[in-house]
Amino acid sequence: MINYKIAEKSDWEMLSVFYKKAYREHHPLQNQEFWNWQYGNENFGRAIIGVYEDEIIAHLGVMLFEDYIFSLNLFIDSRYRNGDEFFKLVEIANQFRKQHIGVAVNQNAFPLFRMMKWYHYVNLERRL
Repeated sequence: MINYKIAEKSDWEMLSVFYKKAYREHHPLQNQEFWNWQYGNENFGRAIIGVYEDEIIAHLGVMLFEDYIFSLNLFIDSRYRNGDEFFKLVEIANQFRKQHIGVAVNQNAFPLFRMMKWYHYVNLERRL
């Protein structure tokens, strides 16, 4: 059974393993000090995780601002993408604020957001 929860600083070892699998080398989330700043402050941001057998299999980060939640860093292990993991993560995130906004949603996640009747307003383009 998958346990969904808000990640705490005490989960860092498990988070570190997950971030190294999910993201490129030297990604900011692999740095504990950055994680504490982005997701370790309950007034600013949180990470919601799905844990199965002591392994994180799903993650959704949320930034909190006034009445809004900005979701980012959605990642679901490919072995679990056909289930309801995304919806469980969003259900927990929605407990924080009234309005939920997805930020930089990729093409794989876009259909999930549309199923929840979210609107697509603009593409975020990144340039080097």
